[in-house]
Amino acid sequence: MKKKRLAYIDYWSHKYTRSGDFLREILSEEFEITDFWWKEREKIPFHEINNHEYIFFFHVFFPYQIMRKFKNKKIMWAPMYDALNFGNSFFEAIFWKQMSQLGIKVLKFSSKITDSIGKEKIASLNLNYFFKPELNSVTEEYSKLNIFFWDRGRMNVSEWLKLFNKNEINKIVYFPKPDPGEQIDTKQYLEIKKEYNFELIEKEFMPKDDFINLMKKCNVFIAPRKKEGIGIAMVEAISRGIYVVGYNDSTMNEYIADNKIGFIFDENTKDKIDSNYISYPAGYPDVIAIGSLGHEFNGICDYNIKSDFSECGENIDFCCPGHHITAAKANTLNDTIAFSGTSMASSYACGIIALVLRYLKNHDIHNIDNRKMCYFLSKMAHKVNVLQNDDLVFQDEFNTQVGFGKIDVDLTLFDSKNKIQQCFDDIPLDWKIEHVRP
Repeated sequence: MKKKRLAYIDYWSHKYTRSGDFLREILSEEFEITDFWWKEREKIPFHEINNHEYIFFFHVFFPYQIMRKFKNKKIMWAPMYDALNFGNSFFEAIFWKQMSQLGIKVLKFSSKITDSIGKEKIASLNLNYFFKPELNSVTEEYSKLNIFFWDRGRMNVSEWLKLFNKNEINKIVYFPKPDPGEQIDTKQYLEIKKEYNFELIEKEFMPKDDFINLMKKCNVFIAPRKKEGIGIAMVEAISRGIYVVGYNDSTMNEYIADNKIGFIFDENTKDKIDSNYISYPAGYPDVIAIGSLGHEFNGICDYNIKSDFSECGENIDFCCPGHHITAAKANTLNDTIAFSGTSMASSYACGIIALVLRYLKNHDIHNIDNRKMCYFLSKMAHKVNVLQNDDLVFQDEFNTQVGFGKIDVDLTLFDSKNKIQQCFDDIPLDWKIEHVRP
């Protein structure tokens, strides 16, 4: 089947940064894409663009008078929050009123754009974009902080450096490459360089592979702008388990769970970053964090007791057996080996959840997200014990040691579709697992 033709209009600098490629890849599954790179004060290839039935604007947008000429076209625009500079609320209202008259669909990556549109009737879709996690991408362990900062001229080093304890910083990897029209305060950089170990990246442009290789050597990423449309570099860092420090504005405060997977700051922030506290990926609200159960007494393992090696904290949700678990041995056909660890407990949990999902599907219960699954599991979780000073302490409520307790699903409690459906119907609309956490 022949693909439909789509004109993809992007900002000229993205031709080199490839910031819009993630959407190109998605759209290319359905469309044959022709790229148009737009730059201020350059002639718009109107007639070439108008030969396409579908038009997609990424970041950029033409004036209203030009957009009116694209008659009978299917147009979508992905505006970037940091580029919406209306000046005042009057011009903002006029702009969105004009957009509503054009029948353009809007792809929104920031809640601030929703706020900006206001009450105008514009077809829109709210999205966050995430890369597939690369949890094995960090190849080294660091006892101190290696900080990566891409200076784009939007934020000075001094604005975020004050958040850290100087003696905890091993190195600052510094890439000075400002955005078009911006400048870097080189004087300030030279002063700070005297006090810290700086690795200066002297490149006009950094290919993505080089960027990723640098991040593999760092455990902290400074979001380089105070406002973002998406913040692809930041999202890339998050996917790699790097602690992200960002200014308190969109989209940083929409991706970073403050003091969980990163740190949010502004001019009034007085707190210092605790370098010992990094919780990835357990800190994410959509992640089900699993601890381990299993403690041996006289050679017999009790799987109703928290394993002494299992980490705890406010992000733990459930526990599963993880001590001395028999698993298939690598590079063998039928040999086995016993492992202990939260990785084994997580695998155990995944198996249970897979069985639950199949059970729900067989009962025609669909669209089960992590929030619903957590609630469902919490109704059947068994309370367990924690060994404290050689004494067993029963955990009778949600806590930082074992979360809800042991995932031990008794599906006979939900022996009919009605009972299952009732469980999901009973979920409070505002129920989130992070609300339950201490």
